Amino acid sequence: MNRIMKVIFKLSLLFISQVTMAQEAVYEFQGVFGECYPHYSSRFDSLNLYSKPNIDSKKQTISYGVNWEIPYKGGVTRVIKLGTLIAKQEYKLAYCTPALKEDEQKIIVGEEVKYTYYTGEGYGKVLYKGSHCSAPVDEGFDIFETITYPKVQVWIKVLYKDGSSPGWLLKDGSQEKFVRIEC
Repeated sequence: MNRIMKVIFKLSLLFISQVTMAQEAVYEFQGVFGECYPHYSSRFDSLNLYSKPNIDSKKQTISYGVNWEIPYKGGVTRVIKLGTLIAKQEYKLAYCTPALKEDEQKIIVGEEVKYTYYTGEGYGKVLYKGSHCSAPVDEGFDIFETITYPKVQVWIKVLYKDGSSPGWLLKDGSQEKFVRIEC
């Protein structure tokens, strides 16, 4: 019986090791939300970093100081799952990439729009007719009803003083806190 249990255990480990694939993203954008440069500091005396901006990549913990500012260069916004919005009133989209023709920018009441990610101050990026457009996604604007929110990961590449990088930090508020913004 003991030998059978060992074989089952080893087979289960083999199976588990074969199914750990990289976490898929629907879209990936260079940079962190917004136009300004936010500053963050550490909450604890260590940071859990990843070798790539992906939670399935190799993880390491580095020593750090509580409330130390976290220097970084560049970031990646990964959309794991799109959200869904329904138009409550007509709206003309703006700042679309790639650009939409004038007659393609209008969303009608009841139309579904895919919600990519929140950019700030009530606005977000939506996917409409193959273009990523800026739109007022906050329900306070009363233009869209949020059916589902997108699942988004924001990553920043942490830097040492010499400019080298120990890895990527998943910016989810568990390890870092917002300090100030520089525009």
